[in-house]
Amino acid sequence: MSGEITHTQPKANNASGLATFQFQWTAPALPGAVTLYGAGNSIELNGYPGGDMPGLGNLAVTVASPRR
Repeated sequence: MSGEITHTQPKANNASGLATFQFQWTAPALPGAVTLYGAGNSIELNGYPGGDMPGLGNLAVTVASPRR
């Protein structure tokens, strides 16, 4: 997919009620601003949409020039 990451199975929440996903990202070679976007859907896996909630987020990253 064009630079997108996905998962294929539901992920259970931890004791704090959070599901954490890890990924590796390679910054572009040139400095500048990059925005990473995330979208998810919290579901109960009971086959009914009641109680399910979508979530969106983004993270602004500033890519700096390498130090010499």
